[in-house]
Amino acid sequence: MKYDVTITIGLKEGMLNPEARAIQHALANLGFPTEDLRTARLYRITLDAAAAAAAMQIDEDVYRATGDVVLNERWARETAARYLDAEDGVSYEISTSPESVEVSVSRQALTSFLGLIGIDDVDVSARASAEPRYGVDAAGR
Repeated sequence: MKYDVTITIGLKEGMLNPEARAIQHALANLGFPTEDLRTARLYRITLDAAAAAAAMQIDEDVYRATGDVVLNERWARETAARYLDAEDGVSYEISTSPESVEVSVSRQALTSFLGLIGIDDVDVSARASAEPRYGVDAAGR
């Protein structure tokens, strides 16, 4: 199971955007005039998938012995790490307990417009947690 989450970061409408203006001017010079053009940064993160996949790593020995559904913490950490290792430039932390797994990721994102005032990059971070689920809790799940 893999979820691709795309985050788009851009300036609010009405903010000056010299990068977009330069692109708009270049397009007009190439014969492609535009009325409105905005720039944005796109980021793809597999965070939710990492936490969800890790939460599926049930300790089968405990379940067979006691009937309790708990995580195999080592398998959960390894599963989440496999998802996150596939992402370039992402640093992450994975914490597990028998009841849940939490994944935190961060990456440096280069800026363009903010570079004009000395901010060349920003830290983008996210966190997700998941718990093992079992049984049927609603129709269709």
